[in-house]
Amino acid sequence: MQPSSSARRSGVARSDRYPKFHLSLSDGLLASSYLGMPTLTDNLFSAALSATSPIFNAGRITAHIEQNESRMRESQLGLQQAMLNALKEIEDSRSDLVNGDAQVAKLAGALDASGKALRLSNELYKGGASSFLDVLDAQEAYLRDSESLNQAKRAHAQAAVALYRSLGGGWDVPADSDVAKAKSSTDVAAN
Repeated sequence: MQPSSSARRSGVARSDRYPKFHLSLSDGLLASSYLGMPTLTDNLFSAALSATSPIFNAGRITAHIEQNESRMRESQLGLQQAMLNALKEIEDSRSDLVNGDAQVAKLAGALDASGKALRLSNELYKGGASSFLDVLDAQEAYLRDSESLNQAKRAHAQAAVALYRSLGGGWDVPADSDVAKAKSSTDVAAN
């Protein structure tokens, strides 16, 4: 796993606490060997003089480290918040799907019951034991239950799509599919 950019910046800021060594031996060694002078032992001392230490910058370095660590904590908290929001969205979608499934089952039972009531009222009307008003009431109840079931099925399908999307799913409709052709024809008809 690669460290994040804020973790890298924090590491760079921490490295500012340590001395920096800049060794540039090319001028001294080449120049002295070219002139015929002693080469290695005399030039090592001049190379060691180019080391720097952050003694006088300790406050600035500490503040820089704290700033980068604060940014790293902030990005970690942002990631945790995004993950919690995603989990909440998944759980809400799953709950809607389960509740929608139970609602569809209940309304299907209600539709069956109102269908039986409609059949019975029709038979009673045909037998002369009931008025036509009872048949109309039974038809109204059946249509109301049928509409409720259709709305519950639509909500259940939408909850399934929401769960699929919250889990990271998505889809593209190919341009040559029947769905895309139907959508384009309805768009043209609407304009």
